[in-house]
Amino acid sequence: MDEKSLMKKAKKTLKRWSASLDDLTDHLHADSDKAIGDFEKHKNDLNKWIDKASGKLKNAESLKDDEVDKLRSAYEELKSYASKKEVQTEEELKGQRENLSDNFEKFKNYLHEVYKDSENTAEGLSDKTKEKLEHFQTKFDLFKLRAEKMEGEAEGSWKEKKKELSGKIKELSEKIESNKEISSDMWDDFSDEMSVAWKHIRKAFKS
Repeated sequence: MDEKSLMKKAKKTLKRWSASLDDLTDHLHADSDKAIGDFEKHKNDLNKWIDKASGKLKNAESLKDDEVDKLRSAYEELKSYASKKEVQTEEELKGQRENLSDNFEKFKNYLHEVYKDSENTAEGLSDKTKEKLEHFQTKFDLFKLRAEKMEGEAEGSWKEKKKELSGKIKELSEKIESNKEISSDMWDDFSDEMSVAWKHIRKAFKS
């Protein structure tokens, strides 16, 4: 990849990372009494992504026909969970959240396996798709974490966790901001560093 193309890709990646952190911040600070609406929006976002991603399968030249058919079926199955009726109660929210989260995890792993095992593709899933999958998963983890921390008398525990997560997001945002004009010869090292940082922050949303 020439330097111009690399820097164009880098700028798009930095913009994508910033948008993901902004979205996590919005969800992190959402009012607890808006949890149902927040979850329904997440379902809607997931549905839109499924439609867009599955629509691109017809142009997936790197995959065999049977692999495309399997993936299309996997997308349709995931969509069936993301299209469940709108939740009305906290109990329904918990049930749908757990069901959709579990099936999304299975779908994500299956997607990775299909691309990894394909004889016709060398690169597998794009970085953009991998990031989108992880972002959806992190938001599922956030819904679960917030519900667990808010149970009973644990509201103080949630405030502490929210402060911790806010600090991690801010730190990562500042790192991205300070490297907006990064040079091409530094990009690979910075990208590797950010990959590790993303893993840490996603782990933090799991417990």
